[in-house]
Amino acid sequence: RTAIAEGEIAILQSTESAPEWGGHWFQRMVQARRLQPRCLVEYERCAFIGNTGEGPIRLTLDRDVRCALTASWRLDAEGDPVPLLTGAVILELKYRVAMPGLFKRLLADLGLNPGRASKYRLGVAAHGLAKGSS
Repeated sequence: RTAIAEGEIAILQSTESAPEWGGHWFQRMVQARRLQPRCLVEYERCAFIGNTGEGPIRLTLDRDVRCALTASWRLDAEGDPVPLLTGAVILELKYRVAMPGLFKRLLADLGLNPGRASKYRLGVAAHGLAKGSS
């Protein structure tokens, strides 16, 4: 992850940037793969960090996940966002090596089953942009 100022996002559509610019590596990847914006995914995130005897941990909860179509590098959607995962929350547990006991107990106590989810892929599918969608 690289932090850049919101005003610098427009640089991504340019053919030139300085190698010392923090987003230069991403701009090169966008240009090499000829990528263009299609979806703007938004959500409310609540993050918690801490340390355990097993190392640092991070727990995030993503709620109100939604996606709008866009064709620009701006951060404001061009259309109304479509809700994704209505009534659900994405829980991400981040740790260094092996899952800490604290997280194992959390999963067991709440009866949760780990799985995978991509907010971007859900948005693409919701807008019918995925290959094979009608």
